[in-house]
Amino acid sequence: MRMNRYIAAIPLWIVLMSGFGCKKTPNGSESVPVPSDGRGGDVIAFSITPPSGNNEIYLMNSDGSGLYQLTDEPGRDCGPSWSPDGSRIAFYKHSTDETTWSIYVMESDGNNIRRLTDVQGVYDDSPTWSPDGTRIAFARAYPDENYRSEVWMMNADGSQQYQILEGGGPCWSPDGTRLTYHSSQDGDSDIYIAGVDGSQLVRLTNNDVDDRWPVWSPNGTRITFTSGNQATEEIYIMNADGTNLVQLTDNNVWDSGSSWSPDGERIAFPSFLEGHFEIYTINTDGTDLTRITHTNGHAIQPDWRPEL
Repeated sequence: MRMNRYIAAIPLWIVLMSGFGCKKTPNGSESVPVPSDGRGGDVIAFSITPPSGNNEIYLMNSDGSGLYQLTDEPGRDCGPSWSPDGSRIAFYKHSTDETTWSIYVMESDGNNIRRLTDVQGVYDDSPTWSPDGTRIAFARAYPDENYRSEVWMMNADGSQQYQILEGGGPCWSPDGTRLTYHSSQDGDSDIYIAGVDGSQLVRLTNNDVDDRWPVWSPNGTRITFTSGNQATEEIYIMNADGTNLVQLTDNNVWDSGSSWSPDGERIAFPSFLEGHFEIYTINTDGTDLTRITHTNGHAIQPDWRPEL
């Protein structure tokens, strides 16, 4: 099983696997309140895989404080993605029998969970919002077809779903005109850019290892992505046209998936430095590596809330 489809921020071939009420932190204690909306981009959504294996979605301040659990129900809740106005979070959920993954959306307080996709036997993940909040792009994989993956588009209410590209891990450009994504259409996985209608395809990387999970900077000038193999992966950064490629992390472990702070100054990502995944932040020049989560499972898939 290609486990990069299992958890969108982790291209490993292994299994790592409401409301502001009285929910629990990962160690079982009462959680502290979610930071107020006035804190804007100081909030990160992410998921935790506990020893039980049932992922849930959490919020925290960007320094790791204020940890709060948003979801608490059967099925794994993974891959949170903030809407541009910070009012909603899209995510994907596994069916209890693990045969189907679907895209859901909820209010930012965990209330009003709604299912947007419902195709049995496929894996829908990696939701990403258009800058105007009207559409969501996502990835769809077919387990019965060697996990062949496609990029799909739909309205934010789940209507008008259609395929636009071959590939996965889509991310919308800040100007709303393009998507960056990864695809194995030319061999190993590389990073591409295309118009939101699937036209004007441009290949940005051409490496001997797999490049995945591209994410645009808030100003649209740069892209971070994950590059490596089954043994180790690192975070890289490049210009949005593929030039000036720079390795951002050098930890010789799995550093996989990334999210930009709203001011474009720092990157959040999960790393296996502690023998399990915890979330770290780092400056865009590779300095000031800081661990911000301390869990007894795997902390993964960070998504920094936009400035409100």
